[in-house]
Amino acid sequence: MRERNQPRSIAALACSVAFAGFVGIALVPARGHRETPAAPAPAEGLSYRSPLLPGLSVGDDLGPWRVVAIRPPDAQGLAVELGAQGALFKVWVAPRGSLPFNPPLSTERYDLFYSHPHPREAPGAALSLDEPMQQIHARVQRHEALAVGL
Repeated sequence: MRERNQPRSIAALACSVAFAGFVGIALVPARGHRETPAAPAPAEGLSYRSPLLPGLSVGDDLGPWRVVAIRPPDAQGLAVELGAQGALFKVWVAPRGSLPFNPPLSTERYDLFYSHPHPREAPGAALSLDEPMQQIHARVQRHEALAVGL
């Protein structure tokens, strides 16, 4: 009798582990940000000219952070890469509601997201992300009514 219950126990355990993994994955987007998997080094000098962010260029300072790249839109949106004291982080601008995450900032037409600074041990990783986020948010708000696309 014990042998017949063993496959059920294994199946129940496997289902529990799968469910726990699914719940863990489902909760990540609700935090309002996303971790980027081993992001490549920034493309120094890559400076896409966005109609939403006119005047923003590689080398501009946004608080303690410096713009190191502005990437053209992809499936996640327009990406602005910023660096400070050995750390990097990204801000994404995407059409409102186009990504399944809760954005920390939104405008009438766009959502803004960010990644945590990496590597975490870099001195710059402890710097606040508020100022660059607020400055990019303000630029998007100023230009979204006239901009066509990202």
